[in-house]
Amino acid sequence: MAVILFAHGARKASWAKPFEKLHNEIALQLPDQRIGLAYLELMNPSLEQMVEQLVLEGERDIAIIPLFLSNGGHISTDLPKKIHQLTNQFSDLKITTLPVLMELPEIQSALVSSILKVTQ
Repeated sequence: MAVILFAHGARKASWAKPFEKLHNEIALQLPDQRIGLAYLELMNPSLEQMVEQLVLEGERDIAIIPLFLSNGGHISTDLPKKIHQLTNQFSDLKITTLPVLMELPEIQSALVSSILKVTQ
């Protein structure tokens, strides 16, 4: 299974640096798994471009990890529309969407620990 880290995107290129670092660190930890980074808007590659690239490389099972803090409109509305279009375009493609970051207990614990550390 390939994994796509999915972030919002921004006009300023430096905004993507933390996401690129996260992508690189995960790719180093999982050398036998294809890890991609894609953006909803304003930056490339888009989700559609990344999925098309992965399909061309032979991937048919993709997990999307939204790098969003909460399950807002982009995740509850925009992402499902994009996934629907992609699975219609590539009929043998399976796409799974994993929870947004704040729904993961480990992320919540890490944030609490980090906030307590910087406020003491």
